Amino acid sequence: MADCLRLSLLLLFGILAFELASAVDCTVKATTVPKRFRKKLRVKNRWRTNCQNTDGCVWNFRKKRCVDAPSSCRAKMKADCDKADACYWRPNQEGANWKVRNIKNRVRGLCLDKPANYDESLCRWKQKPACLLAPQCSFDSNRQPKCQLKPNKTPPPTSPPTIACNPNNFNGLVCNNDNADTSGLPINFNFCGGFENRKYCPVNWAKCGNGKCVQSSNSGCDGFGGLALGFEGC
Repeated sequence: MADCLRLSLLLLFGILAFELASAVDCTVKATTVPKRFRKKLRVKNRWRTNCQNTDGCVWNFRKKRCVDAPSSCRAKMKADCDKADACYWRPNQEGANWKVRNIKNRVRGLCLDKPANYDESLCRWKQKPACLLAPQCSFDSNRQPKCQLKPNKTPPPTSPPTIACNPNNFNGLVCNNDNADTSGLPINFNFCGGFENRKYCPVNWAKCGNGKCVQSSNSGCDGFGGLALGFEGC
């Protein structure tokens, strides 16, 4: 009985140790600014560079340290906000966006979640320069929203974005070396090894930019490099 209990505890500690070892640590020596350098730290420094080169980590400009990458839109910098399909940037807003506090005024603003009815062609989402250039929109700083669709005007038709299809017809992965898992269900997602070794996801699965597979949907890739291949078959 004692031997079984000892074995169970060893297995539990082993699992915990593996999980801790595999977790991303953003506060290692290479990303942590020594106290003697913190007061006069330059915006561009080696600790920030090391942090930005570490998967799952981002640099906190206000606190001058490396932290876990947040998933919410409000915590994204402008460049990351513009790349996220679910987010949009508002340069005229300020908020709890700690990642842009020490950046030049030209990129100050707030990254927000796109609402369900987000459509820039309907004017209300456009910033002033874009609003003035759009023939269907009018701008008035004394109203809200400042940019609105003109009376009796309709937005120009927009063509739907072209999404690359998934040419894989197997219920299994196809790897970069063209090895294909044809064994069928259940799907072996370890067939190619890491995400980076995947060429195509299984049939009816979309592929994210980092190789992650998303089932029966083209959404869900925002935090995984964006959409690379849609779930629709070729």
